[in-house]
Amino acid sequence: MKITSCLCEGSYDFEIEHKEYRPNNESTFEVLIGSTTLTLTREEWLRISDMVLRSMNFLDQNHHLEA
Repeated sequence: MKITSCLCEGSYDFEIEHKEYRPNNESTFEVLIGSTTLTLTREEWLRISDMVLRSMNFLDQNHHLEA
């Protein structure tokens, strides 16, 4: 399975591919961003996702602090 999209208004091609999905966090994903390939476990991918969500929530809650 391959998921393809773009980031930063098309500046980076973004591709996620895995050969076989295995439950219980045993899947490995190859993430291609631009010309960089990252090999991540499902758990690592979920941690990145969680970090991005927490960062956005922090910014949303503290936007009033910017001056």
